[in-house]
Amino acid sequence: MAAMEAPAMIAPFKPAAECDDRDVIHLKGFAARLDFADAATARQADALIDAVAAHKRSRPSLCVAWDGDAPADESFTRLLRRCASLGCGLIAFCYAADEAAFRKAWGPENLAIRGYVVEEPPDDVACRWAFLGVSALRATRATECLCLGGGPVALREFEASAAAFVLYEVSRRPRDGAGAPERSALLARASHERLRVVSTSEATGGGDEPATPPPPRPPPPPNADVVVQTSRLPGAGLGLFAVRAFAVGELVCEYTGTVLDSAARSLEDKSYLMRLGAGVFVDARTHYEVHARYINDCRDKRVHNVSFDKRPSERRALVVASRPIAAGDELYASYGPLYWLGADMRGEPSARLPESAVEALMAREREYWDGER
Repeated sequence: MAAMEAPAMIAPFKPAAECDDRDVIHLKGFAARLDFADAATARQADALIDAVAAHKRSRPSLCVAWDGDAPADESFTRLLRRCASLGCGLIAFCYAADEAAFRKAWGPENLAIRGYVVEEPPDDVACRWAFLGVSALRATRATECLCLGGGPVALREFEASAAAFVLYEVSRRPRDGAGAPERSALLARASHERLRVVSTSEATGGGDEPATPPPPRPPPPPNADVVVQTSRLPGAGLGLFAVRAFAVGELVCEYTGTVLDSAARSLEDKSYLMRLGAGVFVDARTHYEVHARYINDCRDKRVHNVSFDKRPSERRALVVASRPIAAGDELYASYGPLYWLGADMRGEPSARLPESAVEALMAREREYWDGER
């Protein structure tokens, strides 16, 4: 009798669109020049693995995904074997052109891996590897990434996705071997609500037991009218979508938060600050339960479909449909010229809908009004 062939450790790759794994954490970080012999780096790596283990205890089907980086002793990928030893499934994403190289690199590791291929990005995409990472996050719909450091690509992925990132702060050797160690590019967004930075002292919790970072702040649950999902605006993060149809003038939701007086003008972060009237402001920055705080501005008045009915005496603003809204539509409102003037002066990026998407929405609206005649 012929000997049975051993099963392949790396399964045949499938298109990323066919990924049906939904209990996934993504692993990212520095892919080179990490020194695991350094005590601080080793502690941070242990803390990250402890966090994975904590997730695994409450989520038996947990999988760990990464963007196809090769195995290396000085890379965050060194942690993947430890994740597998916890019983986590491993999921890799790569471009079709890189699948053969991936198999050659990972085959000798003898790890069971499910792979998915991502379509090549459009020619105008600035960073091919960030596009891969964001595509992987969209495929798994993961809400959290654990990062052992991370360079400019990780920062681009953070800015272009809606996931919460937990950064285990480590440094790596400089590229030329001289100068100061390189810190994570993600630290540029250290104050962002979706980024949690775990310092070396925090990872040890000041004692012998590593501290597990708190879970990311989740968006509010959907209700009968609206739901928070990944925005259709490239790089905008989360957005608010209609669960059902709304007629023009119909109430969609409310914008509420911490009520402030004119002192609100001195706030450093005014991202979620709305002026309701003379000396009356409402700030939804820390009110993650407020659906309306997730409404984006696509900076195109042709497709703004909701407006704010500001009611200072009631300390709130009503979000009202200004155009016919279908179930599944993302909600867009104007933030006003002063908001974007400040953002443009600070050099902050803004997201816009592709012209093809704008034209499709306008055509549908024309069809709606034609039907009313």
